[in-house]
Amino acid sequence: MIRELFDPADVPAILSIPLPMRHKEDKSIWVPNAKGVFTVKSAYHSITNKYLPNPPSAPWKKIWNLNAPEHLKMFLWRIGVNVLPTRENLLKRFDVVDSSCVHCGADPESAIHVFFTCTVARALWHSACWGFRAYEAHIQSSEDIIKLVLEPLTSICPNSESWRVSLNMALTLDGIWNLHNQVLFHEDKADIQAATQQIQFRLVEFSRIAAPNTYTTPPPSLLSWTPPPFNCIEIKLTLHILISKLP
Repeated sequence: MIRELFDPADVPAILSIPLPMRHKEDKSIWVPNAKGVFTVKSAYHSITNKYLPNPPSAPWKKIWNLNAPEHLKMFLWRIGVNVLPTRENLLKRFDVVDSSCVHCGADPESAIHVFFTCTVARALWHSACWGFRAYEAHIQSSEDIIKLVLEPLTSICPNSESWRVSLNMALTLDGIWNLHNQVLFHEDKADIQAATQQIQFRLVEFSRIAAPNTYTTPPPSLLSWTPPPFNCIEIKLTLHILISKLP
């Protein structure tokens, strides 16, 4: 009966089960767990070991511990496992007529191209992330993108705390994706200046919450204008208020 009901590969394993000397009631045992108890975690590992023999090696715990909004952490996770609906990913599942980048149209729209090799992405990185040059990162995979965010180059902004650099890089990635969707679905032109201002606004806004002692409002006396000393000429350089508040 065992040979009739089960696969040939399972029959020897079933027949090798020792029979107990004393009668015991049957109970369900979840084999992938050492304690025999079913858990979501054990089921997740069982499925990933079967269908993903080489799972992504991104440092997931660092993503969840990142000092950033929760939706931004989920966005980084989607990048790390390469599940964003880029045209290259859509081409694997649907009949996509055009798989080229929505901005430049020069290369297939992969995650690496969208976030690092596209000219629009490089321009946004340079303007929103302290002059960071995307081509210097040498990104080869989606996991490399996450590792760069969590372990940023010291040359990006050496005078700033690492968590704030990581936050700015994550916000820049999110800004690049939002700009991509704006062009794709609303047929707008890529506005680098507006996207940069939005990224800088969000950086200051969250930094005030995460580190309120870092961003203090100066007293009114420091905001008032005073005339320059005698025989001196004052030259004013007007900067965007958000840029001036960045570390």
